[in-house]
Amino acid sequence: MTYIINKNTNTNICYALYLIIIIKLSLLFWSAHPFDFFSFVNTIQRNILYNWNLFEYWNKGNLLIILWYPLHSLYLIFIKFFLNATDNILLLHFIYKIPFLFIDLLIGFLIYKIIFILFNNLYYSKLGFLIWFVNPIIFYIYGIHSHYELLVPFSIVLIIYGLLEKKLLILSAGFIIGFTTKYFIIILIPFILLYLFSRKYYKFILYFLIISAFGIVLSYLQFLLNHNLLSQTFNSILNLSVVNAPIGIDVLKINSLNIFSFFNYLFNPNYPIDNVNTPLLFYLANQGLKLVAIIILIHFFYRLYNIFFKKNIYNFSTLLTDIFLILIYFLVFSTNFQVHYLSWLIPFFIILSFNRSYLVFNLIGITVLGTILALKSEFGIRTFFLDIISNFSPYFLNNTQTNIKYNYGFWIIFILIITFFSFLFIKTKKIYNILNFKFYFLFITILWILLLIPFFQAAHEYFYQTLHENKLAYSRDTYHRGIINSAYNIKSINNNKIFINTQSINESLFFNELIKLNEIEKNNFQIYILIRNKSRDKYLQNILSLSQFNNCQIKEYNNFILNNIDKKRYNGFKINPNCINKNNVINLKNRGIINIDDFFIYVTNKEVNYLFLDSKISSIYIFSAVGVLYMIAMLYYGYKILLSLHEK
Repeated sequence: MTYIINKNTNTNICYALYLIIIIKLSLLFWSAHPFDFFSFVNTIQRNILYNWNLFEYWNKGNLLIILWYPLHSLYLIFIKFFLNATDNILLLHFIYKIPFLFIDLLIGFLIYKIIFILFNNLYYSKLGFLIWFVNPIIFYIYGIHSHYELLVPFSIVLIIYGLLEKKLLILSAGFIIGFTTKYFIIILIPFILLYLFSRKYYKFILYFLIISAFGIVLSYLQFLLNHNLLSQTFNSILNLSVVNAPIGIDVLKINSLNIFSFFNYLFNPNYPIDNVNTPLLFYLANQGLKLVAIIILIHFFYRLYNIFFKKNIYNFSTLLTDIFLILIYFLVFSTNFQVHYLSWLIPFFIILSFNRSYLVFNLIGITVLGTILALKSEFGIRTFFLDIISNFSPYFLNNTQTNIKYNYGFWIIFILIITFFSFLFIKTKKIYNILNFKFYFLFITILWILLLIPFFQAAHEYFYQTLHENKLAYSRDTYHRGIINSAYNIKSINNNKIFINTQSINESLFFNELIKLNEIEKNNFQIYILIRNKSRDKYLQNILSLSQFNNCQIKEYNNFILNNIDKKRYNGFKINPNCINKNNVINLKNRGIINIDDFFIYVTNKEVNYLFLDSKISSIYIFSAVGVLYMIAMLYYGYKILLSLHEK
C-alpha cells in the first residue's frame, strides 16, 4: 500500500519535529555523567589551565579534541563577558552537548535519504527520520549521559549512504570518523571491499583506501610524532576488551550484556559470571574477540562462496544485512557492551523494518529495555544530576541490584539473538505495517514522560537551592578537579639509592609531561612520597626525612593524603614539583631496611574551584572564533534540513 503525503500530514510531522527539538534543547543543560563528562572537560581544561599535553591519556583520534577545544574556548569567552568570569555548570553541560544535537539531526536526515533511495517513498522516509529522532536511547547518549557515542552511528550511516550513492568522500569520511571513535569499525572493511569488488569498482576501492588511510594518519598524527603517546595509546587499545575492576577489588564480573551471561542466566539467574565462582565461563567470555573474529570470518567466506561459486549477486540489501549481523556478533560477544552501543544497531532496525515489519517490535524491545537499563545503571537516574543537586551524595542513591541489571541484559541479548535467527529463517519479507509503528510511538511517548520527571525534579532543586557555589562548575566534594593522577612504584634499590619506575601504574606519562613545563606551571602540581607499609610508618618517616629526592631535601611530612587512584589515605612527604626529572632517584643518607613495596610516588594537580583563568584567555581567541563559526554553520545546516523536510 502506498501512502501519499498531503499538506496536513507534512505540516504535522514538521511541528512534531520542532517540538522535539525544543524539548531536547531545553534538557541539554541539566544532566551529565559525573565521571565521563568531566573526563572530557578535563582533557581540554588541563591544556588551558596548565599547558598540559592535550593528547596525554587520550586513546582516540584528534576529531573530538578539534570539536571540543573551540567550544570550551567559546565557553570561556562567554563567561568572561557575560558571567563576570564565573563558571556555570548548566552552560558547560550545554556547550559540550550542542554539537551532538546537530549530529542527531544529521543522522536522521541520512536515514531519511537512505530510506527514500531504497523504497522511493516519501512517507517511509519521514517516518524513518522521526523514529530515529524520538528514540530515547539516542537522546540518553548525549543529552543525559553527555557521551560522544553518537559519532559511531553517524559514521555507520555515512558509510551506508556513501556506498548506496557511490559517494567516495562520504564513504571515506564515515570510515575515518568511525575508526577515530571506535576501532572496531575496521571489521566492516572486508564486506565493504567485497561489495565494491563484486561491482568492479576497482578505482573506487583504491581511492577509498588511500583517502581513508590519509585521513586516519592525520587523525593520529600527534601520536606518530610522540612515541611515548603512541605506546600509551597502543597499550590502552589492547586493554579495551579486558574485564577490569577498581583497584583493591579481586572479584571481576562479566557484563550482563554478553552472550555468555545470557546462557549463564538460564541456569544461574541470581549469580553473574565472575572469575571466582565461574572461572571457565569467565575465561570463555574473555575470549569473546577471538570468537567473534572466527564467526565474522565464517560469515565472510560464506558470502564469498555465494558470490563466486553460486554466482549470487551481492546487492545492497544483502550488504546492509551483513553489516547489521556483524555488529550484532561483535556486540553480544564483547565484554564491554554498554547500553549506548545499541545506537549502532538502531539505524538498521529502522531502515530494514520497512520490508521486515516484525523488526519494529524488536526495536521497541531494545529501546524500552535499553532505556530502563541505562537509567538503572550506576546509582540510578539521579547519578546524572549530581552536578546540580545540592547536599546530595551518590552513596545514598538507591543503586539497582545486580540481578535486576542481569535480567534486563538477558532480555536485550535475547532480542538480538532472535533478530539474528529471523534473518536466517524468515525468508519472506513482510510488507510495511502502520500498526507496528503506532505501537512504537506509544511506547516511546511513555518513556519520554518517565524521562522528563527527573529533569523537572532536578531543575526545581537547582533553582531553589541556597548555596550559590553549588551552581558553579565543579561542585563540592567531586572528583572533577583532578587534571590527572598517577603513581610510580619503586623499580629497584641499589646500595643507598632507590630508583623510581619510569612507567606509571596507570600508563600515565605524568613525569614526561611535567618536565616540559616551566617553573611556575610546575607549581600547579603536587608530588608525594606515600608510605604504603603503615606498620613501618615511623621507621620509614625517620629514614626518608634524612634523605633527598634527586637533589632536593625531603622534609615536609603530611598526614592523611588522599590518593584518588585507590581512594585511600596515606601518610607521606610532599616533594617540590621542580625537583622532578624523567628518571628519579631517592638518595638515602641511612640505608636501613627498605623493601620495594614500602612506599610509592603519587602525583596530581592542585585542587581548583574554577575553569577560568584571565591570564590564559587571550591565547584562545582564535579557537573561540572557530567555535563561533562552527556553531553558526551547524545551525544553518540544521535549519536547511528542516526547511527541506517542510518543502517536500
